[in-house]
Amino acid sequence: MGMWWPDANSGTLRHAADAWRTFADTVDDVRAATNKAATTLIHNNKGEAIDAFETFWGRYAKGKDEGWLSDLATSARSMAKALDKFADKVDEAIEELWTQIAIDAVAIVAGGLLTLPTGGASDAVAGEIIAMAAGLGVAVEGAVATIAAEMLVGAVYTSIASVTVDLAVAQPAKIALGQQGGFSLDEVNAAAKDGMIYGGLFGAGAGVLKPGVLPKTGGVPGLLKPPGIRPNLIGKGPAGRFAKETPKVGEPIDIATGAMLMEQTDLTLPGSLPLVFERTHMSSYRGGVSFGPTWSCLLDERIQLDSEGVVFAAADGMRLVYPVPEPDVPTLPEKGARWPLEWDGKPDGVMTVTDPGTGVVRTFTRPAPTEESSAVHLWLESLQDRNGTRIDIERALAGNPLAIRHSGGYYVAVDTDEHRRVTALRLLDEAPSIYEPQGRDGAGTMVMRYAYDEAGHLAEVINSSNQPMRYTYDAQGRVTSWTDRNGTSFAYVYGPDGRVIRTEGSDGVYNGTLEYDDAARTTVYTDSLGHRTTYRYNTDGQVTEETDPLGHTTLTTWNTRGDRRLSVTDPMGHTTRYAYDEDGNLTAVTLPDGSEARATYNDLCQPVEVTEPGGTTWRHVYDGAGNLLTTTDPMGSTSTYGYTERGHLAEVTDALGSTTRLTPDRTGLPNAVTDPLGHTTSVRRDPFGRVVEATDPLGRTTRMGWTTEGKPGWREEPDGARESWTWDGEGNLLTHTGPAGNTTHQTSTHFDVPATRTEPDGASYAFAYDTELRLTQVTNPQGLTWTYTYDPAGRLTAETDFNGRTLTYTHDAAGDLRTRTNGAGETLHFTRDVLGRTTEQRDESGARTTYAYDAQGTLTQATNPDVELTLERDAVGRVLSETVNGRTTTYAYDAAGRRIERTTPSGLRSVWTYDESGRPAQLTTGTAGTLTFTYDAAGRETERRIGESVTLTQTWDRADRLATQTINAGHRRETGRILQHRSYAYRLDGYLAEIRELTSGTRRFDLDSVGRVTAVHAHGWTETYAYDTAGNLTHATAPDHETPGDRSFTGTIIHRAGRTTYEHDAQGRLTRRTRKLLNGQTRTWTYTWNPEDRLTNATTPDGEHWHYTYDPLGRRISKQRLAADGTVAESVTFAWEDTRLAEQSTPEGKHTTWDYAPDTHRPLTQTDHTSLVREPGLATPHHPLGHGLPLPSKPGGR
Repeated sequence: MGMWWPDANSGTLRHAADAWRTFADTVDDVRAATNKAATTLIHNNKGEAIDAFETFWGRYAKGKDEGWLSDLATSARSMAKALDKFADKVDEAIEELWTQIAIDAVAIVAGGLLTLPTGGASDAVAGEIIAMAAGLGVAVEGAVATIAAEMLVGAVYTSIASVTVDLAVAQPAKIALGQQGGFSLDEVNAAAKDGMIYGGLFGAGAGVLKPGVLPKTGGVPGLLKPPGIRPNLIGKGPAGRFAKETPKVGEPIDIATGAMLMEQTDLTLPGSLPLVFERTHMSSYRGGVSFGPTWSCLLDERIQLDSEGVVFAAADGMRLVYPVPEPDVPTLPEKGARWPLEWDGKPDGVMTVTDPGTGVVRTFTRPAPTEESSAVHLWLESLQDRNGTRIDIERALAGNPLAIRHSGGYYVAVDTDEHRRVTALRLLDEAPSIYEPQGRDGAGTMVMRYAYDEAGHLAEVINSSNQPMRYTYDAQGRVTSWTDRNGTSFAYVYGPDGRVIRTEGSDGVYNGTLEYDDAARTTVYTDSLGHRTTYRYNTDGQVTEETDPLGHTTLTTWNTRGDRRLSVTDPMGHTTRYAYDEDGNLTAVTLPDGSEARATYNDLCQPVEVTEPGGTTWRHVYDGAGNLLTTTDPMGSTSTYGYTERGHLAEVTDALGSTTRLTPDRTGLPNAVTDPLGHTTSVRRDPFGRVVEATDPLGRTTRMGWTTEGKPGWREEPDGARESWTWDGEGNLLTHTGPAGNTTHQTSTHFDVPATRTEPDGASYAFAYDTELRLTQVTNPQGLTWTYTYDPAGRLTAETDFNGRTLTYTHDAAGDLRTRTNGAGETLHFTRDVLGRTTEQRDESGARTTYAYDAQGTLTQATNPDVELTLERDAVGRVLSETVNGRTTTYAYDAAGRRIERTTPSGLRSVWTYDESGRPAQLTTGTAGTLTFTYDAAGRETERRIGESVTLTQTWDRADRLATQTINAGHRRETGRILQHRSYAYRLDGYLAEIRELTSGTRRFDLDSVGRVTAVHAHGWTETYAYDTAGNLTHATAPDHETPGDRSFTGTIIHRAGRTTYEHDAQGRLTRRTRKLLNGQTRTWTYTWNPEDRLTNATTPDGEHWHYTYDPLGRRISKQRLAADGTVAESVTFAWEDTRLAEQSTPEGKHTTWDYAPDTHRPLTQTDHTSLVREPGLATPHHPLGHGLPLPSKPGGR
């Protein structure tokens, strides 16, 4: 605990109080060790805080109710309250001490000066301060008193008008802030109370940190004085941009400043407040400490106080410049992100910076001097979200980071060298007690190691592969090259002004040049292929014009702060406008067609009402911490959310009242999920927060392992089947080995793009790219190539497939597709509205398809020469009715958005009901009957009742594969007659290997290494199949097979199969199929297609002519047999449910209707009926191959 005075100040006491509250939350898990921990705490520490704790503990443990053992949690929380009160007393004592020092400053210093008028003055004054503190009951270390004395003596010597001193935990060296203007007792007293100095902020305190007071620094110049971070006047705007939102080109270069900007993520730990450790290099930045001067990171976040005000430096290199703040008044930066700064107005001078978007508050303490004599830094102490989840930076006395502690339990140990540079990050399996800092020395998992060159620049970053990412630098600390762990290199050449003027990559990848025109504020980037893009930017470093290599220009306007777009005009002249409230929240978007979306926000900058362009409104309600409590959609359906005391999501209740409950861990990640029926799935996580075990409601456990970098290493299913992955040093997949032992290999090339993939059967694919890393060629196992070409703006203009077929594309100035020409030379032309939506499609014959949309942008009408399609939707965009050529299908939904009713054009009505977990419970189709469904705790269907006559039961194996299906007559399988039974067996990798069926016997499947069927064995017959290296079927034999024998291909197009030959057009579409009969005769079918590759006509060997029509969505809506005179002799029309065939009908009134399992293409029922009679149809259970198993709907039926 180490709570000796004065290190145990109020901050540490409150930290201890937080720890006791956490201790109370987990007391049931550590009950046996509590007394030992308390005893150790007392015996191993010293000071007033410990004495107070020991007195309290003894009194509480021996109370009338047998002490703390009777209610340990209550005891711990009481302890926390006591420590909070003690912290308040410490604050009062410190404030009283410094007020008294201020009042008596002149007398103290004067007395000291009479004794030692030169360098010894501070020693004399220090003695006075120690004595004064003792009179107030406060013990002050000599080092603290010496520092304070330096400040006071300096005030006299330099006529400082204001002084403030802060006494903080593990930091006795706080800085005096002063204002020139003559020594005044009133001003000194005011400064001691207010803690913030206006105007010239430095005086005596600037020289306070000297070797005699603080720990040894190893003799490194400037080690305790990190560089200043204030950007120059011109650079305030560019400095205030987030790294991820900075406009960049190439690999990557800041368009406005010419700085090289590289972002690297070393560690991500998930949770409600994720712990993400990133490094950012900016060649123009010099404020870094932990990884050298040109790198920024979380550990280097700090606030600078200087004569001009305040500067905040973020982990990504963003710097926000603030004016001098008023106490307790949020102050916005002059430019950039609207993150308000607040100063609490107290003598300790704590400051916070808040990100309104996430609600995360950064707290800064620990004043330290800088290389600039007139500036001081406050280091980041913690980040905290609205629910109190914290990330704390633990530091040594000298300020160097020791660890990053997450209140959820993550603990990242930070190793540093004697120069304060980070040498390693280690994730400990268990966070050490905040009272036992030596616990951070546990080895844990090495996340990343870092090495430096002789100049102190970060030279190597070594991950778990034990291979380094290397960097080189110039004399100014700018990265001149990097080489990744696979040998890819990239170099940067800087001009005399420090801007990047050229980049050079391995094999020419991303080679580029940059030309700057400061007067015109333009940058011209020429890529590796010689294509030039011109950017114009404003004084805030934001791009206002971008002209692509084809001469197309996009215009953007910005607000005066430079952090919000006001309008964007695309190269077609279409403008989108944006409006904001005073907090910078987006309140309105006006689209180029004049439609508008609007939003209003609460005080936490969260949307409470969002109105879409069509006028539909979504409403949200939050609690005081910003947690979402309810969402009400435009239909009035409300979902509600509940949270734990820590603000972690604990339950979700849908609009129908069904509640799913979550059990979150301390990070907020769910450890268990319980569905509305009470079935629980639980998980176990590793120290990185990744799931390593998942146990379903049936008790089956899946286990998995991960690499340090978070890539999957292996996974073991409940049945023991195991698969594994290997990765290279850059995180690219090398191999995947399936449960059957079959391995796929992969290699990568520059910048981690795939180079080759080799399947388990040896088939290999190769991928090639241009120097801008756009895919240009794919080579298949046969050596055939598929190629791609692009225009100078990077848009695909042509592709030629493995068969030599070429498709070409043209685009408008905004990049939207304008024409598409297929291999047969047929061209489709597209017309778009101002929002870029297709409004017309036209082929060269003049056939037109038109599209219309509602105000929300959803399709409402489409018309082509054959079909008029209209769609009616509800307020959230769900289809209520779909009418095709006057034939209407209607739908209805419950409050949770599930489809509960469908009525087809024939009038057949299907009704669904669901259980509390949202699974289908019952399907009723017209008068044909009802299907009811039963599930096990894991959600697998175990029983299906089909009307009153048939029951299907199913069992599953431990890998969730269907094991058996049994169909009984009646509702009880114990007494009902078995109509059919199937059982299934699988290969280890899940491919079906055998089917045993009651009525037809056993079928066994031989499979190759990639799962293709090579043979089927059954009683009395066998099928065999063979494939070429590309996977084309080259041979097939089977009883009664229509085209047995060998197949021949050109590329991937089949020309012959046995005695059948095939002809294709230039688009690769089948146009003629001819089968030679054993008697020497031939039978021929012919086919024609439209430019959209839809079959429009077919003729049979008997001379029948069939004609097919389609709706504008590409769904076939009719087939017609035409008589010789072109009239319709026979026809069938089709109705669709999205992309599922729902019904087919004939003019005679015969209908066949299908119902599907919700959100699948798996049919459940088929109903054959006429306009007057509803005949019960077929219920069709499916086996794993997808084949239906026809069942009679009643005993004795067909």
